[in-house]
Amino acid sequence: MTMHRALLTTAAAAAAVTIVPTSATAATCGVAQSRALFETPEVQVYASRGRAVACLRATGRSRVVGPRSSGRATTLVRGVAGGRWLSVVRAGAGGTNQADLHQLIDLRTGRRAQVAERRTRVETVTLPGVLVHALGDGRGVVARFTNGRTVVLSRVKGAEGIAAAGDRVYWLEPNGSGDPKARSARLSGVPAAASGPTARPTQKIGSCPADAEGRLVLHDRSRVVTQRPDGVRVCNRWTGKTWNVGDAQTTFEALTTEGVAYRSPTTAGLLRFATSAQVELRVAADASSVASATFLAGATADGLRSANAAKSTAPADLLDAGAVTDVAAALVPASDRPEDDTVIYWTDAEGDARTATLPVKTQE
Repeated sequence: MTMHRALLTTAAAAAAVTIVPTSATAATCGVAQSRALFETPEVQVYASRGRAVACLRATGRSRVVGPRSSGRATTLVRGVAGGRWLSVVRAGAGGTNQADLHQLIDLRTGRRAQVAERRTRVETVTLPGVLVHALGDGRGVVARFTNGRTVVLSRVKGAEGIAAAGDRVYWLEPNGSGDPKARSARLSGVPAAASGPTARPTQKIGSCPADAEGRLVLHDRSRVVTQRPDGVRVCNRWTGKTWNVGDAQTTFEALTTEGVAYRSPTTAGLLRFATSAQVELRVAADASSVASATFLAGATADGLRSANAAKSTAPADLLDAGAVTDVAAALVPASDRPEDDTVIYWTDAEGDARTATLPVKTQE
């Protein structure tokens, strides 16, 4: 089972990338929004002659990032980190046994960090310019930079549950017969996010209408996210069903597997598509928060609280009554059932990594 976080290797600078000639201007880069496989204001991925091609609008340059779909491999886009580093999984392209190949590609330079998933599970998370992975065969936690640098964060067998908040990486290490121990480390040398071009007006994409007042934030062939003057709009590309969240101060935060996370300076929110259930937390000004699947966690005035979109009328649980920073989350396989548990990480007032596990039964 592949596990991938928020928003990603053995060779850090892998094979050469084919360059597709384009105009030097960003305006002519790529294709119409309706034909794209994935798009953000900075990057567009589209299909051309059986290949997946990524266009970096800041340079107007396109690169082949893998096969669109073939009998042996398919390129799946996971997201963009820092405006120029594209995270993909090339299913069936990792060599022996049709393994998956996890890659982080610098679309400005063409350099890559990657890891192959063969007989064991691989967890990945991405930061700008960095692919962090934990291998299911117990070889620890490793950060691979697209510039070729490698940092081993843990050599402990069985480390898992990797997550990231800014340049801080979290993971769990086995602790004998007790609960796993939360660990964290800050990565130095993480590149600054690239300043991208202005988001373009949202065109008609599938069943989602054009929006002259909105600016396209993301679309992934399933959902179209638009930033509007009055908040965030999410549209189902296939059915045209639309959700509007927040107000003029609200911005898009992330797509989850089941919904969308959004933020304003003092509010963190999560909308669940299947039920249209919505949950919000009043957080301290610009405080850290995280959302995944059906839960939301954030630093509030009285400490770290978590809320469940599946139980939006229930009070938020207090996880830590002190000051917290760098809130993050991961999915970890449960030991007694096929579902994954959700793990919330944070750094407490003493600078120690802390964690709480939300069993799957609390998320339903």
